[in-house]
Amino acid sequence: MLEYVEKVLIPSIDEIKDQMDLPVRQRALVICDVFRAHRCASVIDALTNARIEHVFVPAGCTGELQPMDLSVNGDFKKIMKDQFTEWYADQIAKDNTKTVELKLSTMKPLHARWTIQAFDKIKEIKDTVLLGWKKSGLL
Repeated sequence: MLEYVEKVLIPSIDEIKDQMDLPVRQRALVICDVFRAHRCASVIDALTNARIEHVFVPAGCTGELQPMDLSVNGDFKKIMKDQFTEWYADQIAKDNTKTVELKLSTMKPLHARWTIQAFDKIKEIKDTVLLGWKKSGLL
C-alpha cells in the first residue's frame, strides 16, 4: 500500500493539481475502507506528508458510503467480466475445444489490457462517476 501511495497516488494527485492549475499546497482527499494496509502508520504518514487527507469508511458501510462502490465499481466489474467472457468464447470457438488455457502467463497480459480498456470506457461516462459522489452525500 505504501508503494502504491508513493508511486501511483501521490504522482497522480500532483498531475491533477497541475492540470487543474491548483496550488502545490492544495489538499486532496482519499477515502479508504478499514483494510489493515490502509491504516498502517507508514501509509498514514505518507498521506499526511503529501497533504492528502484520509477518511476511513466504517466496516460494512462501503456499499452505502464509498463513492466508487456506489457507481463506478459495478460498471467496471461488468466491463471486465464482459471482456473475459468474449475472450473465453473466442477461445472455445477458435480451437473448437472444451479446454481453455488459464495459466497466469496467459491471463496477466490480458487482464492488464482489459483493465486499461475498462478505465477508458469508465472515463467516457463521467455522469456515472459523479453519481456515486452524489449518492454518498459528498457532492
